[in-house]
Amino acid sequence: MSNTTNSSSVQLRTITGSELTVWIVAQFVIGIVGAVLTILLLIIMHRQQRLRRGSGLLIAHALSVDLIFCLVISPVTVIPIYLHQMDIPVWYNCVLADFFLLVAIYLGNWTAVVLAINRLIAIILPQMYTKMTSLRFTTCLLIFVWTITITCNIPNLNIVPGLAHGRQASGACGLIQNDRGIFTILGVLGTYLPVALLGALYSCLFVLSRFVNGRDRQNDAQRSLLKRKLAIAKALCLSFVWYCICILPPAVLNMYYAAWWNKEIRVLLYTRSAQLLGYAANPVFFFAVNAEYRAALRRLGTHCIFPKRRRLTHETHAGNSISKFRQSSSK
Repeated sequence: MSNTTNSSSVQLRTITGSELTVWIVAQFVIGIVGAVLTILLLIIMHRQQRLRRGSGLLIAHALSVDLIFCLVISPVTVIPIYLHQMDIPVWYNCVLADFFLLVAIYLGNWTAVVLAINRLIAIILPQMYTKMTSLRFTTCLLIFVWTITITCNIPNLNIVPGLAHGRQASGACGLIQNDRGIFTILGVLGTYLPVALLGALYSCLFVLSRFVNGRDRQNDAQRSLLKRKLAIAKALCLSFVWYCICILPPAVLNMYYAAWWNKEIRVLLYTRSAQLLGYAANPVFFFAVNAEYRAALRRLGTHCIFPKRRRLTHETHAGNSISKFRQSSSK
């Protein structure tokens, strides 16, 4: 059974030019701030070997998806809406735009799933954690994430009968013809199944982490390591809650209320902004929850603002070390 949307027959709600201008400016501000924070976090992870270990590669992959969404995907998908609403003609390939939009969303969803599995293993099965975070195993996980993402999105290239992407009356891209069965299967595999898995994994993580955290640890090193693992898990859990608030509603609206969503232009614009916030805010959770990331950020700021002081301190430490070595050699 297929549903066809005739964009010319949909009567849009009107919106003023000033509202559109405020919206597009807000989109760019959110995207730039989110991109800057994400880049800072990636630089910190690159500079700190400790932060690259364990789940570091998976976190870096998730942050890279956020960065691409803020800098590329969001502008490419919202600028045509603005131009269309301002009656400025523009050529736009909706098939490719929707394809890359959905690829970014599905990549983020499934990367979050493998990260949740990683955190669960880190806390309840620490003896297996080293094997489960090896480069080979992590690479296999990322190959799985990319494989399921591309496989689910190949039908969105208008090569499957019953699915056709095109320009909506609002100026946004979307399905202008869809086979409800195929569309539902793709939505379940790309969005609803990952969300259900994340909900189950983080529920287990919350319960088990409280139990594990209450046990006596052997030494301070183990206690510190557990604290770090729990901090990362807490940041990822907050990110999942934020996802359900900001990113999940547009997916639900697009699947079940597409005609109404594209007619109510203000709802469309606000949900697009919420979607961008969902990706831009992820670095905030890491900085807010994990003291290690905040300390690394302060060191990076000191290095950038006072490079001469840092070099002088380094040379002083080096000189002291050489002096001590010479004194010990002369004895």
